[in-house]
Amino acid sequence: MGKEKNIQTPWILSDFMLSKVPAELVAIGIVHPFSQQGALGYLNHTLDLILDRVGEGIEGRRGERVLIPTMNRWKAPWVLLYGLGDKEQLSKEVILEELCQLDSDLKAINMEPIAFLLPAYDPYHWGDPVEMAQLLLKGISRPGIIVNPNTEILHRIHYKVRRYFNYLLKEKGSSQ
Repeated sequence: MGKEKNIQTPWILSDFMLSKVPAELVAIGIVHPFSQQGALGYLNHTLDLILDRVGEGIEGRRGERVLIPTMNRWKAPWVLLYGLGDKEQLSKEVILEELCQLDSDLKAINMEPIAFLLPAYDPYHWGDPVEMAQLLLKGISRPGIIVNPNTEILHRIHYKVRRYFNYLLKEKGSSQ
């Protein structure tokens, strides 16, 4: 399994949607089989517009990386789709392993700031936003921005993940 990174703050829990976040790169974890509805079926319409130009080559297999220019359709100039593997075999361990590998890849890309969609979180079928935020913070060594796919999900994620962030800050403050 990949090596967990030290959790750093401050990560930012953003009110921005995917297409509006002020970042150099938006990183989105996808699963196999990938469809144009996006990772676990809930990404928004603007990603569909970007993928129309890319073609059918995206599968969502583990280790897959696809760097896509947004052509000014999003505020961020680049989107990075990273494969998490087969939906049936998705686990916290697999997600963390892929995030640790992604962390190494992001160092090579050297773009900042980077916005992240919570990996493999589907509010209707799979995952818990706090667990996915924990995995993201464990797997990625540099702070980033957590974004949301749409306003309905924003409110669900914000409350739970904000509480987790506040807890982390208190823990960090009391340990110093």
